[in-house]
Amino acid sequence: MATDATPCANNCGFYGNPNNRNLCSVCYMAFLKETGVKYFEQQINSKSKINLETRQSSSSGASESSETCDHNDPAPPKTKSRCEICRKKVGIIGFSCRCGGCFCGKHRYPEKHSCGFDYKEVGRTILAKQIVECKADKLEYRED
Repeated sequence: MATDATPCANNCGFYGNPNNRNLCSVCYMAFLKETGVKYFEQQINSKSKINLETRQSSSSGASESSETCDHNDPAPPKTKSRCEICRKKVGIIGFSCRCGGCFCGKHRYPEKHSCGFDYKEVGRTILAKQIVECKADKLEYRED
């Protein structure tokens, strides 16, 4: 495995990266601090301008509302999972029921939380779909 490792341009003993002006990561960060953050900001701004221009050219004919940036919108608050009966925090261990509720281990069974879901009706409809009714003539040799 041939690698073209070049030492850091500051002769600090580490290897340099051609993307970082042949400086190691520590020396490159020091270089950015010495020259000011303006150099670094110019790199970011030029890349963001290019990305913005390509987005605008690819979305020609788009409305003005689509060009606004939605990255600053706050994320919706995460709801904490709690048992609907005792309000105990259940987190990821919560049991979800077919009635739509989330319950703890104590109230997970339908009879414990007075579930309104009709399990019998669902079972009947599943069986009705699975059973194929066979209507064969009971008298094979019937004469009409």
